[in-house]
Amino acid sequence: MWQEFVSLFFPRVCISCDRALNSVEEHICLPCRLGLPLTNYHQIKDNPIAQKLSYTANVKQAFAFLKYYRKGIAQKILQELKYQGNSDIGILMGEWFGEELVNSGMKSDFDVIIPIPLHSLKQRRRGYNQSEMIAQGLENRLDARMRVDILSRKVYTETQTKKGKSERWTSTVEIFSVDQSVSLSEKNVLVLDDVITTGATVESAVITLQQLDPKSISVCALASGQ
Repeated sequence: MWQEFVSLFFPRVCISCDRALNSVEEHICLPCRLGLPLTNYHQIKDNPIAQKLSYTANVKQAFAFLKYYRKGIAQKILQELKYQGNSDIGILMGEWFGEELVNSGMKSDFDVIIPIPLHSLKQRRRGYNQSEMIAQGLENRLDARMRVDILSRKVYTETQTKKGKSERWTSTVEIFSVDQSVSLSEKNVLVLDDVITTGATVESAVITLQQLDPKSISVCALASGQ
């Protein structure tokens, strides 16, 4: 009753098309959900993300949920998640992503989900780690446990969005560290970032995590740039 009253003055609208949401829709209306630009990269072994990482990082699988286009829905989702304080949409997107993987028979492919960490200063300023929100949603759907105590970011880096390709690679060299007391032996690890463009950040994370000798490392993201 109270929610219906509030919605009269502050209607909930789709972040993509601004259409009013009904009582069962969250953040994105059904037509926009059905029109999400899915990559289906988890079904394509030699996809663009895998190609970016093939020469620099030893990964078993690499995939993303959505294709990222300028002014597209993936960009709007990420802006809500990263800059508008809408952490719930990260969890929701992680759950939708997880449902895609489950429907493809990947429910039990991973043991551990490791979200790309933010530097402590940046996380304090934002209030949460957006990749952790997405990972939480994935954890809700997969037979895998999210771990945020293994990988940490030791170097503060500014936003990568306005940097060129070479600058991104240079700025992500040796930015992570791992807890050497942790063993990932016999664990299939899934590293998750919010968006992958050049692949420099996840490559650095993968190389750092290999110190813990996991059985395999795969990489995924909510969105992938072109």
